[in-house]
Amino acid sequence: MALACGCLSPCLAAEETASAFLRIVSVPDGRCHILSEGGELTVLHNDDPSRTIRYRLVRLFVDRPQGLMDGEIPPGPVPVKLGCSKVGGRAQTWQVKRADFAQE
Repeated sequence: MALACGCLSPCLAAEETASAFLRIVSVPDGRCHILSEGGELTVLHNDDPSRTIRYRLVRLFVDRPQGLMDGEIPPGPVPVKLGCSKVGGRAQTWQVKRADFAQE
């Protein structure tokens, strides 16, 4: 992982802080339920009150990494839609690989 600052500790501390404001949750969704019974829509929230967060997520399908997703999420109530929690009856999840506060 490339670091944008000169020393390791402050960079890691900043990354951990940004990650702490990201929240991945599943919410009821008709389309996901039709796709796979019991499926819900997985979304990403930024709970920081004022800062945009740049993130990289890894998508896991049946506990196996399937790909990476990069993006930015502004503060506020509007989540980023990630996908359905079940596909073909099998679990699909996302994990935060890294996150940092966007430079404004």
